[in-house]
Amino acid sequence: MKVLKLGRILDKAILFLFFLSVGCVVVDAEKWYTITREIGVPKLVNRPVYINQEFVEFVQQFERCYNVKVDVTIRFADEMPIFLDSDLEDPTLAWCATYIFMGIKEILIRREKWIGFDYNKRRLIIFHELGHCVGNIQDHDDSITVVDEELIPIPNSIMNSLISDWSSYYISEHWDFYVSELGSKMNKRKEK
Repeated sequence: MKVLKLGRILDKAILFLFFLSVGCVVVDAEKWYTITREIGVPKLVNRPVYINQEFVEFVQQFERCYNVKVDVTIRFADEMPIFLDSDLEDPTLAWCATYIFMGIKEILIRREKWIGFDYNKRRLIIFHELGHCVGNIQDHDDSITVVDEELIPIPNSIMNSLISDWSSYYISEHWDFYVSELGSKMNKRKEK
């Protein structure tokens, strides 16, 4: 009997580690809830939220702008023992990892990229990722508007997946518009 019980515990542990390793894949939450309840994987509640000091100012701005509480861990990817900056594909700056079956969301940011960013690009990245993790916006809005005779593409949303130095500058110059636009997207997600 003890061997059988230990085997079931090991099976659950292996399944738990597998789910954790693919946690950034967004799937049907109800399905995962049912599966994890059946095998007895507990949701983590009252877990501590960790926000690296590098990000606190931007998180506080987000909370003030949208009157929300950020209950998401935000850290550099290299602060996680199983992730390395070099493991990410090169254009990836940051991502919102969603571990649905545990009720956890966290933002991981590439330190090697962050170091080279100015204030505006850092703020843009944090707001973008919080749009995913707090605002529950799963998709990117890669629509653009072309301005000037030079045919410069300008993103229509903070939720655009492509961030260049020029678009970061343009967004910072029109910050109020983009903050309002993100708020509208988040409100639409709440209504669904």
